[in-house]
Amino acid sequence: MKLIEKIKSNNVISKIIEIWKNRRYRGLIILGFWFVFFFFVIMLLRVSVKNQENFEASIKTIPEILENIKNYEFSYEITNDDINYNINGLYIDNETLFIYNENTYFIKDKIYIVNNEQLQEVENPIEIDISKLNIENIYNLIKDKEKLYETKESGIKSTVYKISINEFSKLFGLDIESEDFIEITIETKDNSYESIYMDLTQYMNYYELKYRKYNIKLELNSINDVDKSSYSSLVEGE
Repeated sequence: MKLIEKIKSNNVISKIIEIWKNRRYRGLIILGFWFVFFFFVIMLLRVSVKNQENFEASIKTIPEILENIKNYEFSYEITNDDINYNINGLYIDNETLFIYNENTYFIKDKIYIVNNEQLQEVENPIEIDISKLNIENIYNLIKDKEKLYETKESGIKSTVYKISINEFSKLFGLDIESEDFIEITIETKDNSYESIYMDLTQYMNYYELKYRKYNIKLELNSINDVDKSSYSSLVEGE
């Protein structure tokens, strides 16, 4: 009771109590409270919208992610029917070095096998020229395309593009007139590259029906951190 009496005896508190008893002033006070409340709500909404806009602006498109990849170590996992194998190597300055069947191959315009640090021109040891399936060419294929569809699971976004066989065949110096398509699925996470899946079944079966399926998965390491000196002796040997 003494505490309540002490509060009431305070001049400021007493003045507030007196004003509150007046219905007119009480309405103005309540209106003021509502004004302050809505002011803070509007400010919070504006900050939230601004943060959302900044977040959306920071999200890179798939072409933006790919166009900045200039060199890398790679692993092509090729699956055709019941056969599955990996081809590992590196790509830099439109040059490709890879290992297949314990042999080392070098591709720059032509295909070479490396024997005792010497380059000998050979035929392509596999059924498709993987040097043409580099990130630069994939970027050029999809940069102006609308995505077919997109999914997201466990933080990984999968974006699917449909590419005409006619356009895809030009990578290999061919001109195939076809209404069929291949699909390229690009996986990204937090504005970074994860992997690329290519369903090439339609393309690989165009001339002759050979495969029930033909898929390639491309994974990268050491992105933009490959040192050309690691195989410069091979280039000089050309």
